[in-house]
Amino acid sequence: MREIRFEHDTPLFVISPSQKNILDVISEVLETGEILTNKQIAERAGCSLQTVRRFLKDQNHGQVLQASLNYMVESNLVEIFAALIRRSKTGSQKSQELLFKTIGLLKDNKPDLIQVFNFNDNRQQAIITDRAIDDILEGYSGTRGIKP
Repeated sequence: MREIRFEHDTPLFVISPSQKNILDVISEVLETGEILTNKQIAERAGCSLQTVRRFLKDQNHGQVLQASLNYMVESNLVEIFAALIRRSKTGSQKSQELLFKTIGLLKDNKPDLIQVFNFNDNRQQAIITDRAIDDILEGYSGTRGIKP
């Protein structure tokens, strides 16, 4: 893994194809909640156990993993948000708390997304009705996003 720094910019990391495969496996595992050993990660990534160990020992692996996870979350944000809405509609207190914590994080980090879902500053639940949630979820398709 090589780090390239540009003036006044975040570092750019050049990774090998096997390191990319390791990142892909770790991202998939985080989605499913599985716990894998280094050996299992190596098998799924199609690389040696030594490569996995070297990757995990590299001083920059945390930054690369964080960037990979950020990309994964942003690329699947609509799907994640729709799943949170679905779960909160079941009436589960924990699911509703998670939804509103997520809304708070989005408000701080991605305010333009909150405008799309029309939540106000107080995060009042009545701002988006069950009917509106159903319309959002009905219009959602993994390949097309939300219909305008």
